[in-house]
Parts: sequence; C-alpha cells; structure tokens
Amino acid sequence: MADWMFYMNKNKEKEAIKAKEREERAKLKNVTITETAETSVRKEQHEREKGWKETGRSTKNDLKNILITDTAETDIRKAQFQQEKDWKETGRATKSDLKNVNMATAVIETEIRKEQHEREKAWKETNKATKKSNEDVNMAKAAFG
Repeated sequence: MADWMFYMNKNKEKEAIKAKEREERAKLKNVTITETAETSVRKEQHEREKGWKETGRSTKNDLKNILITDTAETDIRKAQFQQEKDWKETGRATKSDLKNVNMATAVIETEIRKEQHEREKAWKETNKATKKSNEDVNMAKAAFG
C-alpha cells in the first residue's frame, strides 16, 4: 500500500504543477508584447535603408534633366582619339605611297654607295702606302743635306 500512496502523492504534485502552469498561461493570455530592443533596432535600420533608397531615387529623377556637354575628360579623350586616328591614317598613306616605289632605283642607289665606298677604301690605301714609303725619308738630311 505504501507504493500506491507514493504514486498518488506524485500524481497530486504533477496535477498541482499543471494547474499552476494553466493559471500562469491564463494570466499572460491578455499580455501583448509591444516593442523590444531588437524590434526597435530593426525598425531604425529599416528606416535608414528606406531613406537611402529614396535619396537614390530622387537623385536619379533630378539628374534626368541634366545635359552634360563637355568635360575635361571628354576633351582629352577626343584629342587622344584624333591623335590615334591621324597616326593610323599616316600609316595607311605611307603604305599606299610605298606601293609605287621602284626597287630598281633602290638597287642602283645601293650600287652607287658601293662604288663610293670602294673609292674611299682605295684612297685610304693610297694614303697608307704613301705614308709607308715616306717613312724612310729623313727630312733633316733632305733639307740640310
């Protein structure tokens, strides 16, 4: 019988705990949570983001009517582009001018340069030979004899 009384007491304790929980729930049933620290922080962040987005939208709307004509950067880019265009055109013109070059003329010029070089070499050899032949001449003996 003692076991039976033990279990009866345990069941009564459980019932008391459950009754207390029910009572607490009934009290808290009508409580509404209005604002917590977390919700206020989130609300602030949301408002900040909304303001930032609105600023972006209004800036876009304000800038729709602006007409940008010339800036320093566009002027520099135009000048660079024109310079590049001129350089390319010069290359094209040079190529088209060189189409008419007569290579026979170039070969004749090369031959002329070779002849001039050979004449210069011969003249230098003559100078060397003259100096060598004049090494034996003693000017003191020739003059005072």
